[in-house]
Amino acid sequence: MNFDLNSKKAFKAAIMAYLLACGTLSNDDIDAICKYNNVKLSDKEKKSALKDEDLYFDGKYYSRYNLKELNELLVLRNDYKIRLLTIDDIMDYMIYIGTLFDELDKIIEPQVAEYVFILAATLRLFDDIYFEDELIKDKDRLSYLEHAGVKKKDINKIIKVFNKYGDKLRYWSAYGRNNDDLDFDGIIEDTLLNKKPKEETLINCLKSLDEDGYDNVYYTYLGEAKSVEDLKNTIIETMKESVKHFTVDEYNRFMNCNHQEITYEFSDNDFMQGFVFAYDDNGIIKTLVPKEVKDILKSVDVNELEDYDKLDLKEQGFDNLKDAFDYYIRDIIFGYFEMNGVIEKSVLQKLLKNNHGIDLDFEAMDDTIKPMGEHVIHKNYYSIVNDDYLAKELLEKKKISGDYRELTPELLTTINNYLDEINKVCNGNDELEFNINILTRLGGINKEIMAEIKDEFSLSKSVSNKIYDIVKKYKNIIPLWISNGYCQESNNSTIKKDKKIGRNEPCPCGSGKKYKKCCGR
Repeated sequence: MNFDLNSKKAFKAAIMAYLLACGTLSNDDIDAICKYNNVKLSDKEKKSALKDEDLYFDGKYYSRYNLKELNELLVLRNDYKIRLLTIDDIMDYMIYIGTLFDELDKIIEPQVAEYVFILAATLRLFDDIYFEDELIKDKDRLSYLEHAGVKKKDINKIIKVFNKYGDKLRYWSAYGRNNDDLDFDGIIEDTLLNKKPKEETLINCLKSLDEDGYDNVYYTYLGEAKSVEDLKNTIIETMKESVKHFTVDEYNRFMNCNHQEITYEFSDNDFMQGFVFAYDDNGIIKTLVPKEVKDILKSVDVNELEDYDKLDLKEQGFDNLKDAFDYYIRDIIFGYFEMNGVIEKSVLQKLLKNNHGIDLDFEAMDDTIKPMGEHVIHKNYYSIVNDDYLAKELLEKKKISGDYRELTPELLTTINNYLDEINKVCNGNDELEFNINILTRLGGINKEIMAEIKDEFSLSKSVSNKIYDIVKKYKNIIPLWISNGYCQESNNSTIKKDKKIGRNEPCPCGSGKKYKKCCGR
């Protein structure tokens, strides 16, 4: 399996993710992104991929939002270059944004949540909020939220969400940097060498720091060194111990970075501990690895180092990198299952490759999906319908429904929110939950059908009303299986938006059968 940004749809998805991180992108920014991620699409192919109704282009900058305020970003971020992200960074950030919106949607309306996100990203509205009442005292920031439509009673709840998730938020005014990146920038500025020494030894590097820079390294070691020589020896002994715990990636980063432009792959501790230094080379900040540190690295047996950061993976619940990738892919596949109910293997394979840059053969797809339940896997298709007859009928009807809808993080969040709300109100009644979900996804539930469900499952009026309220709430935004993932408000839907369908009425798909014997099963 691989993640390939050289298909137009995968490239567009990556740019959309970058726009969540940066707000706006120029053509020069996009060229830098392509170079960083080894994208080899032609200019014509890139331009074609970015012709989309969800993208705005003013002749110079692309954006997901047509907001005049975005022009102010160009002034705010004059001192920054774009924060370049790997495909892994992009995936992580899209998942994070989905989680953030999921939390905000529980408090405020989706449109308001989106505007709060924009305020947070452009104005760094929450980057220094640590106490519930801090924002309340700040009238300027409070006025921004009130203007966005946030009720006062919801402000503390929103603050809690950003206290929990805010550190990962990438600021548009800082060209895609988050709080860790900005802290790193501050450390580099504080520990920048006055000039690159001719002999690149630790002593010369320490002497080339200004007073504040030297103090940063000195106090990292508790201020116990009595001289520059003592501090040098302390750094060497610390490095000898630290390198024993390096991964191969960390080792290679130190070995290959000397006199290269600085990247965010380093931690600020690498500079604070004196393992690596930074200097200005005609406006480009580069790294310098002292001779003593390089000698320590050369003495290491690389074969004894880890191939990847196992500890980090285990903290996330994975035994190895393949398990982490499989989990990410299953999350996407789950989204397509929930959008379609049943889907041919060849169709899913094409959607994964064209929309997400994931290239899997049928055997690899089967292996990835097995943890979701082998009953899902059939010879030529996958199904979560649990009814072979209905699954095959659906497949036939889906063939005439046109293109399949692309899964986006926002759509996956909508699906998960809907499933969570239905699960909660059904309170452990799996059969009820299954029936509600399948009827909703096959065309919708009107009052007549809801009355039949109420009688069949002996539901109280309160529970019945709650279920119907959820169904109405998601009526025009939840993907329909028969329409290849498009919803009722879409032109692609085969079911008219305002038509209420009785279970004994002809099915709107055109089969000639009653609704209850066809899509209403």
